[in-house]
Amino acid sequence: MRRGALVSLVVVSACTSVAGLDDLVFESGTSSGGAGGAGTTSATGGGVPTGAGGTGGGTLVPGGEVVWVDVFGGSIGTELGGLGVLSDNGLIVAFDYEGTATVGPDVATSDDDRDAAVALLGPSGEYAGLLSFPGPGPQTFSGVAVGPNDAIYACLTFQNSFNIGSTKLTSVDSWDVGIVVTDAGGNPIWTESFGSTAGQDCHDIGFGEGQLIVKGALDGAASFGGETFDSEGSVDGWIGGYSLEDGAHLWSQGFGSAAPPILERPLDTGRIDVSGAQARVAMAGAFNETVAFGSDTLNSVSSVDGFVSVLTLLGEVQWSLPITGQGQQWARDVVITADGDLVVVGEFQNSVTIDTVTAPSADGFDGFVARLSPMGSVRWLRTIAGTNLQAATRVTEGPDGQIYVAGIFQNQVDGPTGPLIAVSGADTFVFRFSATGEQEWARSIGGAGLVDARELVVDHQGFLVIGGHYGATLQIDADIFGGMSDERSIYIAKLTP
Repeated sequence: MRRGALVSLVVVSACTSVAGLDDLVFESGTSSGGAGGAGTTSATGGGVPTGAGGTGGGTLVPGGEVVWVDVFGGSIGTELGGLGVLSDNGLIVAFDYEGTATVGPDVATSDDDRDAAVALLGPSGEYAGLLSFPGPGPQTFSGVAVGPNDAIYACLTFQNSFNIGSTKLTSVDSWDVGIVVTDAGGNPIWTESFGSTAGQDCHDIGFGEGQLIVKGALDGAASFGGETFDSEGSVDGWIGGYSLEDGAHLWSQGFGSAAPPILERPLDTGRIDVSGAQARVAMAGAFNETVAFGSDTLNSVSSVDGFVSVLTLLGEVQWSLPITGQGQQWARDVVITADGDLVVVGEFQNSVTIDTVTAPSADGFDGFVARLSPMGSVRWLRTIAGTNLQAATRVTEGPDGQIYVAGIFQNQVDGPTGPLIAVSGADTFVFRFSATGEQEWARSIGGAGLVDARELVVDHQGFLVIGGHYGATLQIDADIFGGMSDERSIYIAKLTP
């Protein structure tokens, strides 16, 4: 169960953080970064800041400068469940909370356990409204997207029941899946739920050719609008396509592993990306021993391996590829580029092998970024190295083909002119690659405790928006934000491309 609540924060002091990025071609960069200007919550000076956050960094081209930052927090903690971009470049921020949630002048109170809500932000990060989904059982967001006419499409995992206006969704038993579609004012357009005596959840959503694509996991037997799937291991995956207009089931597909769990569960169903132009959906995740996608069966080499699988928008598996090596390999996210390639990111231990290309780790877990052809051959593979842990968790593509990657690092990550030092615990890195894999700019977002990267989107003007969690404090350029929770608060930052 997720835990937390949402409350606004204030700036408590000022300092400077660091920006930097690994060259990711097994060689050091040569460009040095200049000093960054003093920042505020609404605008930030350019360059590459140095100071309290550490030293190092350097950029090859300008970019990554902060436009604005919003922070939310609560007495227990909050969970970010998704980001979506509205037609005016405003944002929808999906989250769940327990107790009370304060966003701008509005305060939402949960009915009993955790409730789900959506905060609306204007193009400059200003507060624009709050939509609540109350109910007697817990609800957690697992994906959100903006459709035609700024309709909000959201996937939730819930118990008992919850309300959307006068519409009520009720679970069958344990955890069920709910799909909610509202207009920008929160009025329901259509809703759907899937449940059985087994547990089900959803992990991600996307659009393609008039379809809403939803992906999640199941433990036991369940139907998601079509045939019934029965998990082979303790947890299997599912993916389905539904009409954007009314939620009618178009297709659904199960995939999974017969292996017993060696960690929390044997299959991490990961994230998806959907390309209507390419009429494909790509999935990335991790498994142990075996996993089957249709007639494709992948066998792990180590205790945990990653995977990439590509389906048509009719649910037919086109191809599947393991991500193997020595030690563990986790695929965390994938994007289908405008030209039909795929970029997959994650982390690995000792070495990572994708197709016929292998790269070693420098120390502990390193991150990886790989660009694949439409049929899965490797165009390039880069690693994100440093000391202790580096993990690439999110990836997206910019309007000019640039690739943005976000993740977390502990201690330090190698930048183009030297190491980038974490403030405390684990910090977030953000960097941009060209379409051919050259590093272009980088920055970090730090603080006391864990600062992670949960969501990464590009708005209609090409600006990058990152969202995640932080603990006691958040440091971003010249500002420090205090946390309002013993667990975690939420940050949203808009960056120049």
